[in-house]
Amino acid sequence: MKVFDASGIIGMLREIGRPGIIDMIIKLGHRVAVPSAVMEKELVEECVCRMVGELVAQGKISVLRACLPDEMSALQHEYPELGLGECEVILHCQRSGEGVYGILDDKQARAAAEELNIRYTGLVGLIKLLGDREIATPIEIRKIFEAMMSSTFRAPADVVGSYQAGGS
Repeated sequence: MKVFDASGIIGMLREIGRPGIIDMIIKLGHRVAVPSAVMEKELVEECVCRMVGELVAQGKISVLRACLPDEMSALQHEYPELGLGECEVILHCQRSGEGVYGILDDKQARAAAEELNIRYTGLVGLIKLLGDREIATPIEIRKIFEAMMSSTFRAPADVVGSYQAGGS
């Protein structure tokens, strides 16, 4: 299962306009999920909310139930720089165990996941995985990264640039 924070979902749907990445993740054999805090509090922009709602209705994205308030408070106390969505991603990954990855693009959220031994990647790493597993062709991957670089999505230019130049 891949548990997404808002940035990965917004990145796919609005920034680079590639909702088909969800289908590719499913082809890998993974479930795509978003915590309720992400769904209710962070995906509020009308077009993103509508698209996510459609993907939920189609069964392509699951909405995970809210974490207990005590769990959220404890994690936010330990990592006050994290948002609600990031906290829920980390908590769901902690309780779900093997085979679950948090999709976290924020540097501080990734550092917290690292400290807590949570398996994670970002949207760039996930797209790279789709290419490595030959779910997407090298041309598709390059087009995705070109769209990413021309958007406002924050991604490491050196990593994305290697794909634009034809690297893998």
